[in-house]
Amino acid sequence: MALLENLTQQKLKKFNKAEVDDVVASQLDPKLANTLIRRLNQIAPLDNLRHLKRVRKNFGRGGNTQLSIILCLAHSETLPHNVLDLVNAYHLTPFLTKKKELLERSES
Repeated sequence: MALLENLTQQKLKKFNKAEVDDVVASQLDPKLANTLIRRLNQIAPLDNLRHLKRVRKNFGRGGNTQLSIILCLAHSETLPHNVLDLVNAYHLTPFLTKKKELLERSES
């Protein structure tokens, strides 16, 4: 019985970890970064991910600077209403990614 409980706890930990690793992000114009960071910190704070930067700088072709921003954690198939309003207002294109992939993308 204890073995079964232990296995169930391990599965729950893996599920919770995988869920936290999925984030919704978007590319954005650097001019919008400050505004979006302030709004997102109010409506979708990343409380459990304080060690992770919300915005990453990427260098595109031709040396153009691009930014990636984490919009929110991916808990379900839909975005929270406040985040969706922000996406629509600033014409963002959200994509689902893992924190690790977002970090690797910013380093390359």
